[in-house]
Amino acid sequence: MWLNLLSDLSLAITFVFLIEIPLTIWSLGLQHYNPFGEDPHSSLHLFDAAIIVTTFVLEFVLRGKERELAELLIVLRLWRLVKLV
Repeated sequence: MWLNLLSDLSLAITFVFLIEIPLTIWSLGLQHYNPFGEDPHSSLHLFDAAIIVTTFVLEFVLRGKERELAELLIVLRLWRLVKLV
């Protein structure tokens, strides 16, 4: 029961991060994610967005043993902490 609850919580948190991407595009424009643009950290933002989208898709689609592979991407979500620091 707890594992299912934590799994659903992880999916909900990933969904919140997923909503952040179009809101960022709407507020800051596509230049925020353009690695050749003015923002020096835009390639990191693009990498972060790719990890979030991939993690959400894998968490939503995969179940059971295949999901263990998707958990490796959760480690990459720690990149958000590095980005914030």
